[in-house]
Amino acid sequence: MVDQELSLFHDTALILSIIELKTPMPGSEGLWLARDAAEWLAVVQQSSTGTNSINANSLGVIPPTPSLYDLFQGMVHNNISRRYAKLSPLQLKLLLHPIQSLLYNLRQVLGSFSDCFGSQRGTNTVSKASTMLEEVQSLLQNWYKLCLFHANSEPICPVTRANLVLYHLISLNIFTSFPEIERLARKESFGGSSRQLSLQYKRCIYQPERAIIHCGQVIRLIYSMPREGRPHWWSAAVYRAALILWVFGLSRMDQNTQRIEEGQMFAINTVMLDDPAIMLYSRSGEGIPVLANGDQYFKLHPDEILGYCINLIGQGVALRMSNGIKRKLQGLSRNWSIRSI
Repeated sequence: MVDQELSLFHDTALILSIIELKTPMPGSEGLWLARDAAEWLAVVQQSSTGTNSINANSLGVIPPTPSLYDLFQGMVHNNISRRYAKLSPLQLKLLLHPIQSLLYNLRQVLGSFSDCFGSQRGTNTVSKASTMLEEVQSLLQNWYKLCLFHANSEPICPVTRANLVLYHLISLNIFTSFPEIERLARKESFGGSSRQLSLQYKRCIYQPERAIIHCGQVIRLIYSMPREGRPHWWSAAVYRAALILWVFGLSRMDQNTQRIEEGQMFAINTVMLDDPAIMLYSRSGEGIPVLANGDQYFKLHPDEILGYCINLIGQGVALRMSNGIKRKLQGLSRNWSIRSI
């Protein structure tokens, strides 16, 4: 879990390989907390279910739990529900590790051949990687369906909520390049012209409609968590959503990329993924995305986005990490003059 979180928030390769993760996963916490052999055996017998319960009750042992490699193979071959019983929220969290690793490696391939679109060889390579990228999206969708079971049955489960935030952040890595976004925020190789902004924007966000929807879900989920029960990385999640929305807002300020907005207004940080307005916007770009702040709604203007996210971080428990990210967003707001673009 630590490997996955460090990789996600630092945009680095994961250290552990799914091929090496073949050791059975830990069983019920009760097994580790048992005070003696009798209590341990009682937990074994209570936790054994399904077809394996006969063997467990007769022999006094519990069958080995699947490894993370086994679970991932089940997901890849789309038979995870048939091979294994209902997955726990922690098992689902671990399953994000190999999916993220696969996505990171594919993004590296696409980045390496970004200058080769003019050649046939480069086009073929990118085409193959793009096809695999669609497979990763399919894996993420399958994971999301499995996670929805817990989200619907126990909506306030802190692990499930955190899992969903991680899911949306990983999905954002399909539609955006966060390292490029941070380079733009630091004004690296940016002289301030509209043409430069337009070119850099295309390297930052590939599918803006889907990107801002996932950003809205990150903000919605973080906001719904109790202040004291948020994961330690929650402010970093808000930071990533804030910068992606900020770049999207910058592009809408640029006269070269402005387009006429039509359709229904919807708040990206209050509606669910199955909302008709969200689904329509994802398919056709029809609709007007806004942020909701209580009873107020405002369009995705860069200053408004940063102000909202700074306020959201300020409402949480003050920690060194959250305070540092808050100051970083405040500095970004001061250093960029939107009117000059």
